[in-house]
Amino acid sequence: MNFLNPALAAAALACIAIPILIHILMRRRRRPVPWGAMRFLLEAYRRQRRRTNLEQLLLLATRCLLVAALALAVGKPVLGALAGRAAGGARTVVFVIDDGLASLAADGTGETDLARSKRRALEIIDTLDASRGDRVGVVTAGGPADAPVMPPTPEFAAAREVIAALPGTHARSDLAGALALAAGDAGAAGQAATSGDRVEVVVLSAFRAGSVSLETSPPRLPATGVALRATEPATAVVDDVAVVGVEPLRRVLLGAGAAAPTSTPVRVLLRRSGPGAGAAQTTRVVVGVEGPGADGASDGRARVVHTWSPGQSEASVSASVELPRGAASQGRIVLRADVDRDAIAPDDTFRRVVPVRDRLEVALVAPGAGRVGAAVNEYGSGDWLALALAPETDLGVRRRQAGEIRLSVFDPARPALPANTGLALHEVDAVLLPRPDLLDDAGWAEVARAWSNGAPVIVSAPEGVQTHLWGDALIARFGLDWTLPRESREMPDALGVVHTRADQGGILSLLNAEMPELLRGVAVRRVLGPQGPAGSFETLLALSDGTALLVSTSPPGGRAPIVYLGTAVHLEWTDLPTRPLMVPLVQELVRQSVGRAGGSVQSVAGLAPGLPQGAAELVRVGADAPGPALARVGPSGAIDPALRYAGLYSVRGGGGATVGMLAVNPDPAGAGVDVSGREGVERWLTQTGVAFEWLRDDAPGEAGEPRNGRTPDDTPPISPYLLGAAIALALVETVFARFFSHARVDDAPGGAA
Repeated sequence: MNFLNPALAAAALACIAIPILIHILMRRRRRPVPWGAMRFLLEAYRRQRRRTNLEQLLLLATRCLLVAALALAVGKPVLGALAGRAAGGARTVVFVIDDGLASLAADGTGETDLARSKRRALEIIDTLDASRGDRVGVVTAGGPADAPVMPPTPEFAAAREVIAALPGTHARSDLAGALALAAGDAGAAGQAATSGDRVEVVVLSAFRAGSVSLETSPPRLPATGVALRATEPATAVVDDVAVVGVEPLRRVLLGAGAAAPTSTPVRVLLRRSGPGAGAAQTTRVVVGVEGPGADGASDGRARVVHTWSPGQSEASVSASVELPRGAASQGRIVLRADVDRDAIAPDDTFRRVVPVRDRLEVALVAPGAGRVGAAVNEYGSGDWLALALAPETDLGVRRRQAGEIRLSVFDPARPALPANTGLALHEVDAVLLPRPDLLDDAGWAEVARAWSNGAPVIVSAPEGVQTHLWGDALIARFGLDWTLPRESREMPDALGVVHTRADQGGILSLLNAEMPELLRGVAVRRVLGPQGPAGSFETLLALSDGTALLVSTSPPGGRAPIVYLGTAVHLEWTDLPTRPLMVPLVQELVRQSVGRAGGSVQSVAGLAPGLPQGAAELVRVGADAPGPALARVGPSGAIDPALRYAGLYSVRGGGGATVGMLAVNPDPAGAGVDVSGREGVERWLTQTGVAFEWLRDDAPGEAGEPRNGRTPDDTPPISPYLLGAAIALALVETVFARFFSHARVDDAPGGAA
């Protein structure tokens, strides 16, 4: 407890000694003078001594309490953050500034929530005094939370520069993490415990939906030594439309050579928030290929206008984007979608990196694949796969290998030798293994090498095998957490095939509409289905009895998927090779798997992305993009500094070679602009375990008291409650003094009145 008038309080409290001294002096021993009736008085005194002592002690205590109440009333005790400000001692202020994506919401005046928070922080710094020992710390809430000025420092100029330069991140706010930093060992709580400073944690946020989740709990702050203050939640309503995804229907684009431009269908995902979501609205969407042009995008951009229906918050817009000539020479393109500028500008743009190739190099590891002139009943699994991938190509004539997919046939006994095209196995884009039983340890090592270089591996059960021991090698080489049975299961009655994935992002997504018709009549007579815990693989096709038939998984340690077909591509196992499903199924498995395995990855600001193997550093593309120009990748995959801003990054290996491209986009979860209720935010802050105060709008350095509406300027110079207590004690002292004196009017000489 501190006092508004500490000097007066100290002087008044010292006056408590006055009644004590008077009491002691009155009890000082006198020299006795004997006289005749003395023994009668002594006898009466002995009978009344205990009562007299009690009365004197009560009277003394009442007089001491009277003086103490007057002293406290004059000194006026104050508590909490107000006590820290009134005491005149050193003051430590730790700002928790919300600089997440939602803080960039601008109202009708054009001022953002972050700009108001920065202005409030600078105003509070102006009330501090470095000569008194005041200090300031800064913690930012843009995920992951950071502490640019910690521990607190008396260098106010440096802190002001840091606050003024905050651009606002494109990540979701982490106010809970920021509060934990502010009150951690190196933050406010540690400073209060070691130096005795009065510490104030000041939360500067508009508390919009994208800034704080009221369903979660904030960290507990120290119950003593720390005061919590916060700005009131925003009341200004704004509307926002965000681009949350750009999805090409193919994950890898083929045939984009220099001869002629090609186009690709693209789907743009939109989301809107704010009160305008309940009304009809139109949004213009522009999608194209980002390039080195002056406007940041190439020609051939598609423009689409989407009309929102009342209450609609999510939408999908389709467009056809023209690819520039020579796109394949770059190895990748950047699809960019933009909408009209609104409350939050960064989430109006979304980028996606898509691999582009003239063609795919596919390795088919099978003996005698692609034979010419063989009868259909003599075809093996390798022949059927070769036919599905290159139906118009004679594998014996190399000059006709010029399509979008070029096959290289490898002998399973000698996979390290160049194939018919002169290409090594580790140089291909995808590997097909219809006969994994024929690979030895060296062969599995070559396949694993190709996979580690980014080539997906598509494996099918082999025909003509009774005991399938090869499954152990497959699982061990790729670290799979599922198993394969030793023997296949033969079904007397062939089972039909069902499609288990109908979402837009699956490997077979382009076949969703046609899949029911393509699966009609497909039957499986023998199966070698995988088994494993939930989540160990993704089931794409299944038998009618629920047995997994076609699965996909992404093992740890690699970016390329492993696809497994639980039946042999052979007429003894299934009639799939002769059905219309065969060609589109194999084509999509190869194309989409290669697209998933590409060195280009997606991420959102504030989250750690999955990077290609060998990544050592990230170099920002574009000089005008926000954020640091270079980020290092640690041995554990941690990125320093964290990627809190949207943009393009070139992923480089240890030798400086580019191993991929990373597109970082604003976090859609942080773009909510709906306002949070004052009561809800107050309950959330109360869960920190510290009594907090709302910051006053008219006095940036002061806090208001929301529960009774009074502020420090409204209070009188002395405490009215303590003054009332002193008056009551004075009345009690008067009664005690009169009663304990035992004086009566009728005892006086002359008789009663």
